[in-house]
Amino acid sequence: MSLFLKLCLFAALLYSGLRWLPKPISWPKIKPAVWLWTLVGLYVFVFFYLGVARHVGLNTYALDLTVYQQAFVNWQLFSPIIGKSLMADHFSPVLYLLLPVMKLFNSPLTLLLLQAAALALAGVPLYSLARRLGLEAVPALVLVFVYYNFVYTGRLANSDFRVEHLLPLAFLLVFDAYAAGVSWKFWVWLGLALGIKEDAGFYLLPWLLMAGAFYRERRLQAWIAAGVCLAVGLLALVAMLLANHGVYPYFSHWSHWGKGLFGILAGALSQPFATLGVWFTPEFLKMLLATAFLPLATFWGLALLPPVWVQLASSRLSQATLQWYYAAPIIPFLFAALAAGWAAMDRRLQNSPSRQAVALGIALYLLIFNFNWVTPAKANAESQAARKLLHSLPAKGRVLAQSNLGPQISHPERITVLGMNAFDKLPHFIVFHVQGNIWPFNREKYLQVLDQIRLDPRYALWKEGAGILIFRLKPVEKK
Repeated sequence: MSLFLKLCLFAALLYSGLRWLPKPISWPKIKPAVWLWTLVGLYVFVFFYLGVARHVGLNTYALDLTVYQQAFVNWQLFSPIIGKSLMADHFSPVLYLLLPVMKLFNSPLTLLLLQAAALALAGVPLYSLARRLGLEAVPALVLVFVYYNFVYTGRLANSDFRVEHLLPLAFLLVFDAYAAGVSWKFWVWLGLALGIKEDAGFYLLPWLLMAGAFYRERRLQAWIAAGVCLAVGLLALVAMLLANHGVYPYFSHWSHWGKGLFGILAGALSQPFATLGVWFTPEFLKMLLATAFLPLATFWGLALLPPVWVQLASSRLSQATLQWYYAAPIIPFLFAALAAGWAAMDRRLQNSPSRQAVALGIALYLLIFNFNWVTPAKANAESQAARKLLHSLPAKGRVLAQSNLGPQISHPERITVLGMNAFDKLPHFIVFHVQGNIWPFNREKYLQVLDQIRLDPRYALWKEGAGILIFRLKPVEKK
């Protein structure tokens, strides 16, 4: 229904424009840098506001936000919740660059601010890349605005901090440096991108191979970089296998294709109909429709296809529907391809009297089809009272809490997650939120665990209110 209404609105505005707009049409005179940095600042605030609103409403989660907080407490990046270092969970040496900041300001709000800044700052290399590819200043700014309001950017902004939030900024910096022909910047940003996550090199590999084929003057650089991406990606996977006793758990997302990296590739190649069927999924078709199919107009669109396929071919529903952070590797390729496609369309109409009208029509289409507002979660009196109760927990003592309560509790290194972590060491406090998100329990199992703790003679109810139940370990009586 939303798509139909947007289509009707675009048709009405287009008809009105063709009928009443004066000719010739031209872009307004502006100061691009002022507008660009105003947009960046505005959307740092908007994205940060979304994160804070979720946080104060008890809708941020220990599995991401507290895990990263725990990791930044120590130089080993160890998290008690996942029971290992983040470097054993994902190859993310870029986290060491954030350690000094988090050592000074270890707060979930710091992570939410870093996330907002990374997403908003990606607009700067996107604008620069669009200008290098041939777009004028106003269309390039429109593209940045569309990126900020893109539905999947909104999903990223409205999820908890993860290293994937750094991918749009890092990848767009790589693309812009390559398009500019500045070699040292290209290698610096490529190194940064490869340090974000073990699969970053595999996403960049197809683009570099194609860039080498289409930009002949920088072919050697692109193909050497492609080799570096492949080598780093394989070495990172080997490191993950060694750290996880010969198993890379995330391959399970594609286990319906085969086992392991090469098994998945072989399975995809041996099932052509299922493999090609990924391109007809609603998510991909909606993505192309929202961008007027312009990303497919140049080689940049071909480089978009591998990262899209990897995400949409997953058997994990949240990944296949690009929920939360799963669109992060796709967004930079999509918008780079959109910039290139729009610029290519503009060049084809270079000597046409309708050139500016078509450009305005594209801008209007993109603005209408990509204006998506994420409704922020709202804190109410009960959530505020719950947070106040959680803040009354003593600074010392191990805490076992529901996942949505972890980011609310001070000293994150002592937190484990109810239903995820075992009672290997008796926690000093066990915290339930009977009106909150009970993941990973179903309701029946949740009530069983709650009754188990109520009846456990080692624990007593310490505080209760606003749906929060805090049980405290009884002191051992001296004989």
